[in-house]
Amino acid sequence: GEVLLRQAGLLQYEVSAYAQPGYECQHNRNYWSFGDYLGIGAGAHGKVSFEDGRIERYSNRRQPNEFMAHAGEPVTNNKRVLNSEDLPGEFMLNVLRQNSGSTFAEFESRTGLPASSIQAPISSLCGRGLLECTDNCFRATALGLRFLDTVVAEFFPNQPSKV
Repeated sequence: GEVLLRQAGLLQYEVSAYAQPGYECQHNRNYWSFGDYLGIGAGAHGKVSFEDGRIERYSNRRQPNEFMAHAGEPVTNNKRVLNSEDLPGEFMLNVLRQNSGSTFAEFESRTGLPASSIQAPISSLCGRGLLECTDNCFRATALGLRFLDTVVAEFFPNQPSKV
């Protein structure tokens, strides 16, 4: 499949997406760079960053009839504020999907945490051939993309790696 896609001029830019150069999905790029988005409609999910540094994730009621019965009400039952222990994993869950990876500066600006808070797992993953680092950038290797769930689990507390 990958060979046929390349022969057709499509390049992989994200773990599950191919496109002609310059035609990558900007909507998904926002998700994978840990950007904010509003979830509108039944079952929709959203992520919002606030000026005070707080980051919230939420989801709307899944069933259309239930969603419509509560239309206009604020989402409160499926809202959670990401804490500092969640942020490295939440950030990596998104950015490591991109073949281009991310930067330590982007990690700091999107999470408000110091880059030193992810240095240990990044060093470990690089040593195991699952991530590669150059200057201020890090990204999953081809092997890391194949085991991305395991790679991302390294950034969530209390979840040991299986590789």
